[in-house]
Amino acid sequence: MKKNKKLFNFLTLGSMLAAVATPAIAVSCSNTENLEKANKELNEKLQNIQSQIQKIRNESRGETSKYAKEIKGMFNSFKDKRETLFPEATGGFLTDEVKEAVLKFEKEELKKFEDYKNAGVSQIEGVWLSEIITLIKTDIALIEADTRYLGADSSWGIGDDNMLKPHWGTIEYAVASITDTQLEQLIKNLKAGASKGITHSKLYVKRGIAEIIRRILKEQLVNFAKSDKDNLTLEAFLSDAELMGDKKDSNVVKFLKFYGGEYYQSAHAEATDIKLSKANAADDKSADFEKENTVEVSYENEEKPVFTKIYGLGYSDKDLKAKNVGIGGMTNKEAAKKIYNSQLFVNLTSEKDAQVIYDKGVKNSRNNLNKMLAIANKIATLITGDENADWKPEIRFNEVKLEATDANKASTKKETVSIREGGKINADAWYKFVMSDEFFYGLEEDLTVEKADEIIKDETNKQAVEILNKNGFDALLSEAKVNAKYQYNESITNKQVYAAAIRALNEYNRWYDKTKDYSSSFFAEGVEECKIAIYPESESDLGSYSKEKGEFYFNGKPYLGLPKWSTTSFTNHESKMGHHNQLWYTKIDRAQEGGEYIEGIYDATAFNEGWALFVEWFAVETGWYGTPDYSDANDFDKMPVDFGKALNGYLPEIKGETATAEEIKYLKEVAGGTYWRLAKSVQKDLDDTQAAKNATQIGNLLQYYGMLNEAMMRDNRLALDTAIHGAELQGDDYIGTGISIEEQRTFMKKHLQLPSDIFSYPKRYLGYPAQATSYNAGKEVMKDLYEKVQKASGKTREEFTKDKEGIKKLFHWYLSFNSMPMAALEELITAQYELE
Repeated sequence: MKKNKKLFNFLTLGSMLAAVATPAIAVSCSNTENLEKANKELNEKLQNIQSQIQKIRNESRGETSKYAKEIKGMFNSFKDKRETLFPEATGGFLTDEVKEAVLKFEKEELKKFEDYKNAGVSQIEGVWLSEIITLIKTDIALIEADTRYLGADSSWGIGDDNMLKPHWGTIEYAVASITDTQLEQLIKNLKAGASKGITHSKLYVKRGIAEIIRRILKEQLVNFAKSDKDNLTLEAFLSDAELMGDKKDSNVVKFLKFYGGEYYQSAHAEATDIKLSKANAADDKSADFEKENTVEVSYENEEKPVFTKIYGLGYSDKDLKAKNVGIGGMTNKEAAKKIYNSQLFVNLTSEKDAQVIYDKGVKNSRNNLNKMLAIANKIATLITGDENADWKPEIRFNEVKLEATDANKASTKKETVSIREGGKINADAWYKFVMSDEFFYGLEEDLTVEKADEIIKDETNKQAVEILNKNGFDALLSEAKVNAKYQYNESITNKQVYAAAIRALNEYNRWYDKTKDYSSSFFAEGVEECKIAIYPESESDLGSYSKEKGEFYFNGKPYLGLPKWSTTSFTNHESKMGHHNQLWYTKIDRAQEGGEYIEGIYDATAFNEGWALFVEWFAVETGWYGTPDYSDANDFDKMPVDFGKALNGYLPEIKGETATAEEIKYLKEVAGGTYWRLAKSVQKDLDDTQAAKNATQIGNLLQYYGMLNEAMMRDNRLALDTAIHGAELQGDDYIGTGISIEEQRTFMKKHLQLPSDIFSYPKRYLGYPAQATSYNAGKEVMKDLYEKVQKASGKTREEFTKDKEGIKKLFHWYLSFNSMPMAALEELITAQYELE
């Protein structure tokens, strides 16, 4: 009976919809004002009826699993049929015939899914179908752009943008188990591309070769290190039967001979020749001198470990200065545009022009410095006690950091920097200050060797020590290494690095424990706690989140990890409220119909990273750094008005006339005591209560600065990625086009980015085209939808942040599908909240 009633309601509303449309013809045309009013009223009635029909459809279809199973069946059938289109002989390395067959099939299937959606579905089904439709469209874009000429394997997955990428293990996976006939077709495609002016750059190729050798031919590298041979060309190394052993005739070696030989010569732009050597170029000023990413192998010799560097596969000075090394540098500019646009579509989940992205990145990068320097001015006033006073602190600074080599040692030196003089902030001096040793665990002046001993032996750190030792840090305390100098700062020993990791692990856990209740209050109950973990000692990555383990990883070594002032934005991004909540939410509350759900259709970087960036912004809106400025109903990016009161609980608000002993003790310990020391650095006679208030404000200001720095980095990425890979862009002198790794770093330094980011990200941007543009794209869509929902609610910005149940509902719709194209999210939220 209930179902019949819903059917009756549905049919009745449908009849009403047809009837309501009729009066439009009879509307009097006596005057325009009456006509417009009548049309407006009519449109409102139509929208209301359509909304009621959709609600009934959502309810009636949501009670059964029939449609979810039907869509899932259609999608599985599509995937199964698609797989049969790739012959075993050539796999996903497309021939002309297979390319045409796949395109014909996918376009026919695309229309079927579009027709199904347009016939009338529930909102949940609409999201699932939008995911499938976007996925097929991206695959068509990649195939039509002929990414096959850059080594793409279309059998990897629908919409997979692999092109022998040297980043994240892509290229070695592509060739590790390739068959004879597949290798033959891959080489044919690469040769065909080269004949058309469609190539990777030499630097891109060189990095791919290095990754394959480092991972698949590691044993052969050790053989070379043990041999009496000092120098070998790549061809000679691969042809040496003694060194290659059972790999001599493998398809991996055959591929490397072609890729590093004939193809390397046809690849565009410049790079150092590929060769293997046990010694670097003699002259550290020469173009061939290898500066970064040198391969190191280890082996046992008489039961003692031997570490040997193999040069020739890393980045030389020439490599770092090489221009036009991205997709846009290839000879065939039309093909470059199509290929890069297909990569942008995959990563953005919508079609956007590279020029538009470039222009936005340049504009935002120009403008974002102002807020960051305003923070510097506020901190200068707190530290000096006078808004007009000059501020010229003495800092401990390491100029070299992660660019350290055997010929260019890194160490700390004291220097005085003039940050504020005559009321003006010097950006270069401020950058030196925030990158000084005080802001990196392990480099504080108080962390002497004796203090390190004390930290390591402290019983309260026993659990931290166990964690570190499980991750290989105990090697730093071995007899051979404990007193050795740290690679990236010879002013400290490995023992101090070990103690630094303890401090960092304790501090990240402190931050999480203090903030988890507030962050959890915006989400439905049931999301499991996120565990804080440290990277193994051998890792150089900055940080990441593991869905499988529910763990947020950070790097505990100085410079490889983030500065103290990035703790909030970084941990927020990776744990609660960021990736952890996003990836775990569907475990407690996923979109479903009749108990049936469809998950894993579309894994959108724009959504995944966009969510993490969105919550970085949401933290400002909800008072994580200080009292938000809600004065402008339309400006959601204003700086907090009071940094003495943050709601997340990390730094205490000093409420009483006198700070408590507990508050003072906490501020002397938090972040290694940095904020307390800064509060007393100039005003040495400041009483403890005022020092506590100032320390809290300084800490919150610096954490906010860290958030702005992360936002700046994502804006910079729009300009950087397009400047590397965009073809025939209208360049701006602010950054230019076809820029080298060295030029990227100059741009990043100008925008106050982190040493670890400056060191590693330009290589990532080269090796994974378009991915860097996805972060901001997703965030902007989510932020825009949040603003629209808030305005539609009738609540003020402040009232809306306090409506926890309302925000929980909104975030449910954001997260209950796990990931989706941005257009699908816009469609979903617009319908759920009946937005205009």
